[in-house]
Amino acid sequence: MPSFRRLSFIPILAVTLFPCASAMAQSDNSRPPAPLTEGVITVSGDSVDRLRLAQLDGSAPPDGLMLRSTSSLGDPRRYGMAPRPFSIVFPYLNFVTNSSLPFGQNDGALWAGVGANARVMAGFTATFGPVRLVAIPELVYSANNRLPINPIDTLFAPKIPSSRSTFSSPFNIYPYSIDLPYRFGSSSLTRIYPGQSSITVTAGPVEVGAATENEWWGPAIRNPLVLGDNAAGFPHAFIRTTGGLNGPLGNFDARYIVGGLHESDYFDNDITNDVRSISAFALAWRPSRESQFTLGLTRAVVAPATGYSDVPGAFFNAFKGVGHPDSRALK
Repeated sequence: MPSFRRLSFIPILAVTLFPCASAMAQSDNSRPPAPLTEGVITVSGDSVDRLRLAQLDGSAPPDGLMLRSTSSLGDPRRYGMAPRPFSIVFPYLNFVTNSSLPFGQNDGALWAGVGANARVMAGFTATFGPVRLVAIPELVYSANNRLPINPIDTLFAPKIPSSRSTFSSPFNIYPYSIDLPYRFGSSSLTRIYPGQSSITVTAGPVEVGAATENEWWGPAIRNPLVLGDNAAGFPHAFIRTTGGLNGPLGNFDARYIVGGLHESDYFDNDITNDVRSISAFALAWRPSRESQFTLGLTRAVVAPATGYSDVPGAFFNAFKGVGHPDSRALK
């Protein structure tokens, strides 16, 4: 097997602010204003590592780690700050170079193939009363250099069906298939995605909205159980609590989403099955808001869809029985 060497650096051109305990202790009448400029807050990596440390030393409330997204982590109202009508989100650059094998983890829309790879994000936020807009598109580039395949591996791999892309995985065909290309085409890639963008309307303890941002659902530091940022975010609508609801039974944080998942360009040649719907809910409970102990419950259902117009009809799928997947429908 060929070796690989991965080099990466993430220069962040603005310091992400997590307010200190004294700022959070301000009353509603004397809340400090949010900064005019800020850095991109991602759902993994350096952003969350700093927040986790701040929570451990008591300078930030222990909220939002089990269920998180850029829009919820970066909302100044959750940290006792008054949002500005407009703020600038400074650029974030992630550069990765792989010498022999593709390797990337929690890189969002970036395909970290062999060669040089880069991901750039920047944008702005705007807040008007209960409405908050976050616009942070992503530009990604991958040199996508030639990937050597071991002849012994291909010798024992099943033959790729004629209906599949020649770049699809030869090792995941029967009985269940998977959209996991070993290479994304034969040339370099340059793509622009909506990225970590969202629009949210807040009504008391509840928020509703639509987004293309990544969601992180799970307790792990690098590998969440349900949703994460190991790929680009997908378009979805959501309902969620605004940082947890306190009551006599403890603190509850909940999210519900319905969205559309799109097949890659390098799986099969059938354009009629490119879309899947996803309906999912998650609930996190703590004995109190100050507690670091959390229990979570989540369920996600992915179903076939003829197109994005079918996605709203899958809203309640997360509460339906689906039985055992039909392997014939997944080939």
